Amino acid sequence: MDDNARTEWALRRLGELMDPQTGAGDTVNWTAVEERLGTALPEDFRRFLARYGAGTIDGMLIVLSPDPEVPAVMPVSRLSPRVLEAPEWRQWNPSHLGRRHRAEDMLVWGLTAAADTLCWLTEDPDPQRWPVAVWARHGGGWNLYDCGMAEFLLGLFHAEFDDCPISDTGLWGNASPRFLGVREEARLMAAGVDPWDESG
Repeated sequence: MDDNARTEWALRRLGELMDPQTGAGDTVNWTAVEERLGTALPEDFRRFLARYGAGTIDGMLIVLSPDPEVPAVMPVSRLSPRVLEAPEWRQWNPSHLGRRHRAEDMLVWGLTAAADTLCWLTEDPDPQRWPVAVWARHGGGWNLYDCGMAEFLLGLFHAEFDDCPISDTGLWGNASPRFLGVREEARLMAAGVDPWDESG
C-alpha cells in the first residue's frame, strides 16, 4: 500500500469511528505554516484538520493547531530548549534508539491530559514518511511507532499496539471516541458546561 492509499484508508476508518461535530474543521494557511515551521506537514494531519480541526478527544488527547493564532491551544512546534536540556527527554525504549534519533528532530502535534507528548520524528525529508514518536510521562522515555498520525489514533482506539502508547488508558480500545473542536469546547466551558462530564 503506497502512502496515499494508507492515508485514505486511515482517514476513512477514523471517520467511521469518530464523527466531527457540525461545523467542525479548520481552514489553515498552509503556506504560512510551512514558512513558520520550515517544513510541510503530513497529508493525513492536514486532512484531519480540514475535517475535524484542532481539538480534544474524550477530554484526554489534544490535537494541536499549526496556527499560532488559534486560541486556547498551543501550536504545532519543536520541543522547547528547556525540555531538550532535561535528561529524561533523551531516554528511549529500547535505549539503543537514542543513538540513532535526536529529540531536536521532534515536531509536537498532540498532548495528553496525562502530560504525554505526541510528535513526528522529522528526519526524513518527506513528511509522509514521518513516524509518530511518543514521550509517555509514565513510560520511561520515547517510543517510536512506524505509522502516521491517523494510523496512530486508529491503533490507539483499536488497541492494536503491543501496549497502550500513552499514560492514560481511557482511549485504549475505545471504539466510539468523541471529538470536540477547540472553539466548541471553549464555548461550552464558558457557558458553565463541562463537555467531558459523563455524570451530566
